[in-house]
Amino acid sequence: MNLGVVISMFDEHELVLQSIQNIKKNFQSAAIIIVHSFDKETESLKKIKELCNYISLDNIAINYGIPRMEIPARCITRNFSTGFKKLYEIGKYDLIIALTGDTLIE
Repeated sequence: MNLGVVISMFDEHELVLQSIQNIKKNFQSAAIIIVHSFDKETESLKKIKELCNYISLDNIAINYGIPRMEIPARCITRNFSTGFKKLYEIGKYDLIIALTGDTLIE
């Protein structure tokens, strides 16, 4: 089975790393795209970058003057749009999963 995974994250580095490792245990060839909009470098983030296709985007809350109540919806839709675009560029899939960074896959 060809599995594609897109994860939109902010600062949930530890949870995302655990999820990636757990996915890779069962689906070694899974294509995993991480779309990130927070720039703090951690050891977990370094490992994530080694394991996946990693995309870093601007933090909308800081750089674009968007009204506060619109920020979450705009961030997640932009991140997933970017992740799906990359996923479709690199392959074809039997199943595609979209997750937020605070979702732990066991």
